[in-house]
Amino acid sequence: MIILDCGACGREQTSADLLQFRISPDEAGEILQVKLFCYCRVCRSEFLGLGVVDKLKLPLLRKLVDDGQAKGDYTDLFFAAIPLYVRPPPKNVPEHLPNAIEKIFVEALECAAYSLWTASAAMCRLALDRMSKDVLESIHGFEEHTTKSDRERLANRLEWLFEHDNLPSSLAEICQIVRLNGNDAVHDGNTPEIEAKDMCDFTTEILRSVYTEPERRRMAIERRYDRRR
Repeated sequence: MIILDCGACGREQTSADLLQFRISPDEAGEILQVKLFCYCRVCRSEFLGLGVVDKLKLPLLRKLVDDGQAKGDYTDLFFAAIPLYVRPPPKNVPEHLPNAIEKIFVEALECAAYSLWTASAAMCRLALDRMSKDVLESIHGFEEHTTKSDRERLANRLEWLFEHDNLPSSLAEICQIVRLNGNDAVHDGNTPEIEAKDMCDFTTEILRSVYTEPERRRMAIERRYDRRR
C-alpha cells in the first residue's frame, strides 16, 4: 500500500495498492523515476502515478509487488509519489439532488468527459427513470391511482405524471428526448456525440427544475421567515 492522491477520483492522500511499476529504459543514476500502476481502495479504480525512488530500494519494492501486496505501508520507499492525471470533478451538477440520482448523473457526466457517449446517454435515461419514480412515490396514495404499467414503465409513468400536473409541462418534450435517445443507447449501443451532449444538458435542466429550484425557493422562504421572527 502507498499513500498518494488518487488519479481517478481525485481524493487526496488516499490508500492505494501498487499493482506494478515500470522503470523507463533511459533512466540512469541513483535516483530514478518510475511509473506506478495503482488501484485506489476508495473508488476502486486503477490509475497511473509517478514515483521517485532510490535505486537501492528497487529490489525491496519489486519483492513487495511480486509477493502480492504485502501488508503495510511502503510509501516511505519513495521520495515522492504523485498521480500522473487527476480526473476533474464533473461541472454543473445540479444542487440538492437525492444521493442516488446525483451518483447516477455524475457518472453520466464522467462518461461524457471520456467520450463514452453511449454509456453517458444510458446513465441520463437512468437518472430520468429514478427521478420519475421518486416523484411518483412522493405522491400520497399513488398506488391507488396508477396501474402497474404506470409504476413500472418509464413511458407510462411520465405520461401519468404530466397528465396529473406532477411535473412541469415545459419539461415534457425534453423528457421524451432523454427517454427515447436513452432507449436507443441501451438497445442499439451507438449514440452520437451530439445526442449524448444534448442529453446531459436536458437532464441537467430536468433535475434543476424538479429538485434544485424548489429547494432554493424553500430555503429562501425559510431564511425570510427566520429574519422576521
